[in-house]
Amino acid sequence: MSFPRYPEYKDSGVEWLGQVPGHWEVRKARWLCEIKKRIAGGLGHEVLSITQQGIRVRDLESNDGQISMDYSKYQFVEIGDFGLYAF
Repeated sequence: MSFPRYPEYKDSGVEWLGQVPGHWEVRKARWLCEIKKRIAGGLGHEVLSITQQGIRVRDLESNDGQISMDYSKYQFVEIGDFGLYAF
């Protein structure tokens, strides 16, 4: 696969990245997003799970997976939010 050439390139300042198109801005990823803490504060909300197949509503009646003692400290998410889960 070949990509079109840009008119000019510049050093990215990142050793492993090398040259980037001259009109690109190089920024650290942490400056591209914000952390929003929206704590549920109570029970009775749907609990979501991040799976390899996507985000699913968790079945709290089953004992599958990790179980929390207190779902009230979980956070709300909204459409457009980005979630990460570290194993």
